[in-house]
Amino acid sequence: MELYDIIALSLKKGGADVYIVPGSPLVIKCKGRFENVTDVILTEADTEILLREIYGICGNRPLDDLLYSGDDDFSFSVQNLGRFRCMAYRQKGSLAAILRIVRNVIPAPEKLGIPAKVMEIANLRKGLVFVTGPSGSGKSTTIACMLDHINKTRKGHIVTIEEPIEYINSHAGCIVSQREINTDTVSFSGAVKTAMRQ
Repeated sequence: MELYDIIALSLKKGGADVYIVPGSPLVIKCKGRFENVTDVILTEADTEILLREIYGICGNRPLDDLLYSGDDDFSFSVQNLGRFRCMAYRQKGSLAAILRIVRNVIPAPEKLGIPAKVMEIANLRKGLVFVTGPSGSGKSTTIACMLDHINKTRKGHIVTIEEPIEYINSHAGCIVSQREINTDTVSFSGAVKTAMRQ
């Protein structure tokens, strides 16, 4: 199955994640349930082909980081389908990945059940705010909602440093500069230093 078809099927089913792991069928996580896309068991060669296709879509992103460290986390877009986050990794000597579907539209906080008190934090003018929780708990979406609120309610310059960029924030009341580690900047610390000068 081609990557485009896999992603299109996952979107059609309302899926959140696509699991590409050797020794397992292709699996889509949809509304908290895991569903096999096919009964065909993926081989190491199958997963490597799919990963190379993903890396090709990303402007021929080099596999060096993945092959060296065993992990690579980045985002990419597929024309006419949307934006995705790829968590590529090595397991048992073979390559695997989980693709997270990132919705193009930043949802309304009330639709997500984000309490008004949390959204009020976005009105703060200074301080340090931590948004924490386990993987998949909605940290990125909560932050995107908060940034969207700031963007729509005041003037200024928003700078994000992300690994990877998930939600795209368009310019509204604010100018929005979104920087991705390993694509737009080498390190988080260097990007923070630069942001303080902007």
